[in-house]
Amino acid sequence: MPAQESGAVSSIPEALPASSDPPAPSEEPAPEDETLYVSTAGEFLEAIAPGAVIELAPGVYNLTEYLHEAPDDISDYIVRGFSSDGWQAEIRGVGNLTIRGEEGGKTEVVAEPRYSDVIYFNACSDIAIENITFGHTTEKGSCEGAVLAFDDCRNINLDGLDLYGCGTYGVAADHTAGITLQDCIIRDCSYGIIDMIFCSDVTCEDCTFRDNGGYDMLSLRGSFVLFDGCAFAGNEGSSFLPADYSRGSESGARFAHCTFDRWESQHLNEELKGRGNFVIGKDCQFRVEPGRRTVYASSMEQLIENIAPDTQIMLAPGKYNLSDTLSELFAQEGEHFNESREFVRIDEVADGLELVVTGVSGFTIASESGSAADTEIVTDPRYADVINFENCSGTGIMNLAMGHTEADKCAGDVLYFTFCSDTVLCGLDLYGCGAYGISADECGLLTCFDSTIRDCEDGTLKLYAAQEREMFLNCVMTGSGRGGFFFADNESGGEFYFWRCIFGERESSSFASLVSDGVIVAEDCSWSDMTEPPILDDKSACEFDATRVQYDYAVIGSDFGDFLSTVLTFRLIKAFDKGYKNA
Repeated sequence: MPAQESGAVSSIPEALPASSDPPAPSEEPAPEDETLYVSTAGEFLEAIAPGAVIELAPGVYNLTEYLHEAPDDISDYIVRGFSSDGWQAEIRGVGNLTIRGEEGGKTEVVAEPRYSDVIYFNACSDIAIENITFGHTTEKGSCEGAVLAFDDCRNINLDGLDLYGCGTYGVAADHTAGITLQDCIIRDCSYGIIDMIFCSDVTCEDCTFRDNGGYDMLSLRGSFVLFDGCAFAGNEGSSFLPADYSRGSESGARFAHCTFDRWESQHLNEELKGRGNFVIGKDCQFRVEPGRRTVYASSMEQLIENIAPDTQIMLAPGKYNLSDTLSELFAQEGEHFNESREFVRIDEVADGLELVVTGVSGFTIASESGSAADTEIVTDPRYADVINFENCSGTGIMNLAMGHTEADKCAGDVLYFTFCSDTVLCGLDLYGCGAYGISADECGLLTCFDSTIRDCEDGTLKLYAAQEREMFLNCVMTGSGRGGFFFADNESGGEFYFWRCIFGERESSSFASLVSDGVIVAEDCSWSDMTEPPILDDKSACEFDATRVQYDYAVIGSDFGDFLSTVLTFRLIKAFDKGYKNA
């Protein structure tokens, strides 16, 4: 961040008049076919300008040594700012700038002062930095400046970087939109991995985050981040997720195809509870702490006998008839089965038996293969739910196909939840004849993503008296026999969010008639045979781009971070509306 003698953060570098505003990013075109080749710190900093493509030869570039002798205003676009213990390079108002290290060699840019960022960018846009190592020369554990810092910037692309401590965070950004880290390493930082303050459209892909320590590993305030294919290992601090979770600075993240080491796995397990904005996607891998079991099952009997708190059941590929197993168990034990089990019971329905999972926390069932295409659970009775969950928390169901064996009129649902919370469903194929694919009665914090709900007798979703947020992300809902949806909230004020979902014909037409005491919102969804999304009742919202409230620097799009940001906006609108009516 911009430095000043006291060491506190200032938005105006010392070298500029106090009344001047940061310049707007310059749009001057880059000279044709011009790449600037540099080999010293001075050549590098003096070459920075709008449209420049700068290639650094292999070697170490000590910016501090150059800044000691440089003027305060190095150029129209770069100044030196003073922190408590030295100078830092501050790049201001530059657009369309590329900085890259020469391929085949190691290029390292370093700074000495512990209170300085290695490089600080202000009011810049379209910045690409590639194939360079950045860090402080001071050993890990004693820095107050970040490695790379961005303030009020747009479209930052970091590719193939190695960012190391003692810097506080590998990347620190404030009010910046469009940050992409691709194939980067952030290591040995003294506060955490990243620090994002009111940032949008942030993506980290195929990155490694290791051996960072201090405080929140992910310091997020009013920001949402997608981590895809990233590895977290050897990090250790006060928390993994943001500890500051006040209403005015809510944040979130989605993790897809990521791996987590032991400390990260343990803290995620503890910190995710009640944190619906943080979603763990399919194909993530964890090093499980002692005390949490992983059981590999190849039969329904093995699955049933191992249902317990803090247990993950990995189901081998195959098609499993749950009703056959329930019939065998009930024939062998009768009511003694229910009397002798704490977390499961067998209920009788009109035409058979139903499995009920009750009072369990931290229970997960997933396909061992990671695919619903080859792992399927079915039941015969049409009046039975495939599985019924009651009073459960922290339940996960992943990468399974589930349904009834006969396509006829059904009264049971595929999945039924009562008084449950913190439920995550992903990678599922839920099909009829079940009355509804998912029914949830007085539940809170239910998240379903990357799933298909199809061909159910009455509809895809039956959500009654939702206590908190229920979110459906990147789902397909089609083939309903009747209306498609049923929402009933009474006074509970439930909130329902749909992002990048695909709706069939009946689901699309029924969406327009939804009436709810809560909030129903949808963004970037596809509607069958419709050129415009359906218009909901006056307590709902569907056209996000026309109603969202954002900073002028934010990127309006359909990315997951913006979607969650808008969710928070609607929550505030709803709260203000309720307060106004009660006034």
